[in-house]
Amino acid sequence: MEINIKQQKNMLEALGAIDAQLSTIKIVKSNLDVERDALKADKTSTLELCQHVDEDGNPAFCGGLLYTWCQICGTFLEEENIRELEKLNEK
Repeated sequence: MEINIKQQKNMLEALGAIDAQLSTIKIVKSNLDVERDALKADKTSTLELCQHVDEDGNPAFCGGLLYTWCQICGTFLEEENIRELEKLNEK
């Protein structure tokens, strides 16, 4: 049996390229996971600062008599919060 050096070389080059691509994909995926976690943390901290009003200063709540929540952050609002927002809107 004769070894075809050219064929072996081409196969090793192809395998090396595949390994490099797989390594790159693994690194990109890891970096995207880190970025996703950072964005989730930013979103959480930003929503905690929500003042429950839209960009025009109008209260951003919806719901009914039993449950009322902020349309921006999703926080359930108590009657006291709603009264404060309505007072701010009147000014």
